[in-house]
Amino acid sequence: MAATDLKANFQNQMKEIDEKIIQIRNELKKAEEYKLKLVGGLETLELIEQQETGEVTHDFSSREFPNQETRAAENPEDDLGRLPESTEE
Repeated sequence: MAATDLKANFQNQMKEIDEKIIQIRNELKKAEEYKLKLVGGLETLELIEQQETGEVTHDFSSREFPNQETRAAENPEDDLGRLPESTEE
């Protein structure tokens, strides 16, 4: 294979992998949102159970979720939620 063919092949592979990375990031975001809904459902059920029995059976406050800074560090292309440092020009 000539150098130009290799270069074209590598560029195509880069494009394909970039598209796949975007797809996987979107799937991860959906999975994290679904997990958050499940945790919310568990917390709701726990609150209902506490109201019925009057006792605390589980502490959900120890669950870890990625905060805005962690998500930004893991995905630098995703700057949603970031505000400009200054609005003056």
